[in-house]
Amino acid sequence: MKKTNLFFALILLTFASAVFAQSANELHFKWIVNPRFDSSKTEVENLLSSANDSTNCIFVSGRTVRNSQGFVALANAVKESDIPIKVLPAFSDLAESERLLKFEENFDAETFLFKKNKFLFVGINSGNPLDTASGIFKPENLIWLSDEVNSLGDSLQVILFTDKPPAKIKNFYRLANIFKNDFLETVFLPSKPDMISDKYYFVYPLDDKNKYDIFLNPQTLTVKSGGNVIFEQNFKKRLSATNENETDLFRLENQKLKEIWTQTINASVYFKPLIYKGKIYIAQNDGLLTCFDSQGSALWDYDLFGDAAASPVARDGFLLAATLQGDLALLNALNGDALQTVGLESAVTTNLFTFSYKWKIETMAPKKSGSEAAVVYGNASGEVVCRDVETLEEIWNTKIRNGKISGKIHGSGNELILQTEKKLLALDKKNGAILWENRFDEKILGEIAIGRTTMFAATESKIYSIDIKLGSINWTNKKYKPSAIFLSKNMKYLYVFEKNGALVFAKSGNGKFVKKFPLKLSGKNFFALTLNKNLIVGNIYALYRINKKLRYSTIIDSELPLISVEKFGKNKLLFTDINGNLLLAEYVEK
Repeated sequence: MKKTNLFFALILLTFASAVFAQSANELHFKWIVNPRFDSSKTEVENLLSSANDSTNCIFVSGRTVRNSQGFVALANAVKESDIPIKVLPAFSDLAESERLLKFEENFDAETFLFKKNKFLFVGINSGNPLDTASGIFKPENLIWLSDEVNSLGDSLQVILFTDKPPAKIKNFYRLANIFKNDFLETVFLPSKPDMISDKYYFVYPLDDKNKYDIFLNPQTLTVKSGGNVIFEQNFKKRLSATNENETDLFRLENQKLKEIWTQTINASVYFKPLIYKGKIYIAQNDGLLTCFDSQGSALWDYDLFGDAAASPVARDGFLLAATLQGDLALLNALNGDALQTVGLESAVTTNLFTFSYKWKIETMAPKKSGSEAAVVYGNASGEVVCRDVETLEEIWNTKIRNGKISGKIHGSGNELILQTEKKLLALDKKNGAILWENRFDEKILGEIAIGRTTMFAATESKIYSIDIKLGSINWTNKKYKPSAIFLSKNMKYLYVFEKNGALVFAKSGNGKFVKKFPLKLSGKNFFALTLNKNLIVGNIYALYRINKKLRYSTIIDSELPLISVEKFGKNKLLFTDINGNLLLAEYVEK
């Protein structure tokens, strides 16, 4: 009898242990998707208030805020919460400099990692400013994630929060390979994907809901909304790392281009490099400025201690770089020695543009060189500011508008041309006086093209020829549907990139049609440059050569979006992509 009781007691104990072990592995978390928080503390509290004692964590993802103040309200809620709250903002939440800075002030990082029991929750987005239809994981975020996962050691079940389905993220396989043999098959998305994957379970919100209860154990995942089950899945298998391997980032037409060297800085690059006196200067997104020699070897780097605001510029041996946080750094362009940094009253929001002045300027600080260089930029306060390069002292300041200036500054003769969303302005280089102003009904697409006395601008429905001195319109042409325009080296022709991907040659004197090439160059970030007697044209993924007989052929395809294509010495082209990969290639005419 005693043996029988002991037998049943052991069975009961075993059963109880199993039940307890199973419940210990069960998780309940809240998922708040696309909340669009504003500065209202009540709004944040209402969305977070449904958490109870059984809630292990709250995840917030998708369109997180309506304005930059929403980050402040959310950050305060995170600090006051008794349970972990992990936030993954959408790329669009951080696309504007004001929101990015506000997020960085209130949160440690734009990614998250959270381990609970045998689950690893990962949040990482794939913002791509050059192609919103696809995504790219930042190399710096993948390096961070790899280091964190390797330090955990355990085999974990991975639950991924991101912004696009894997098929639309160009380097998703790199993330999958980080997890090696961990269990990765569940992806939380802020919206319904176009296609359902046969490899991953997608969890996405209903149209009219933004708050969900997720119940999770090693065998099943259940999603509830308003107490009703809306999605349930049984985990089927452990997925190993993807079979995809690293591909050639730059695919060259070997009959035309010969690789000289490749280099990578493993960091996001949003601004084109500076080529100055045979050296290459690159400001990566997080503010590290690196100088390479002509052989692709890194000579030195300099930390700007802020996010890069524009491409670096150089003149008279001085190098300048700006940050979103409002600093302007002056370096020795040859050796990278720091000379001076000034804190600006308002952050730089345009490119940096340098020119040489031919008039006398009195500076407070004595000048040690014969430099007569000035730098001009627009800022977040709506001003165009001109400073002496060597001393960084302000020469003039012109108020243009209320609110930040977003656009591009160009130069022509004695004029500075400020290009904003729907406006062109000419300023006097000497004193910043506004010479003329021209407003358009539509947005100006791409960069304007500047000749000796005439410049050209494209909108969605028209191309404009504009007198640089007077600002008057010489002619308009409605024949084309442009995405961007460029001016030929001899200034006789306009290269018009149309929305359907075709390239049109038109006469610069009147806009009349000359020839059309049925290329596939739609999208953003177009290139047009002359190399020997060839025209090199392209966009972020492909580059074509058009020879003097007007025949064209593809010379390069890029796996990731190209930031820039620059001439570098005789017959050489320097390519830079968004993930900090560089290629120097020689053009060979067979």
